[in-house]
Amino acid sequence: MSKVDNKLKFPVSYEMRVIMETIENDEINIKAIQTVLEQLRIPHRNWNHRRSSEAKYTSYSVTVMVRNHDTLKNLYTELNKIPGVKHAI
Repeated sequence: MSKVDNKLKFPVSYEMRVIMETIENDEINIKAIQTVLEQLRIPHRNWNHRRSSEAKYTSYSVTVMVRNHDTLKNLYTELNKIPGVKHAI
């Protein structure tokens, strides 16, 4: 468990950001992220996205409510399995 994990008080609500290569369209990318959130039963709302200046990457943000450390760990593990994901913050 990292120092950051020790400081978190669960449940925690925060704006999660997923940075992806701009390969697929936004609808497909959001659906891929949403599928992970739904599989882990993580409530989410307020989707936004923004392209990088050269449109090579797209940043997707969504407010999530994570119940515990295990769910948080699983969330990032599963997000990193999505093709095109560069970072999940």
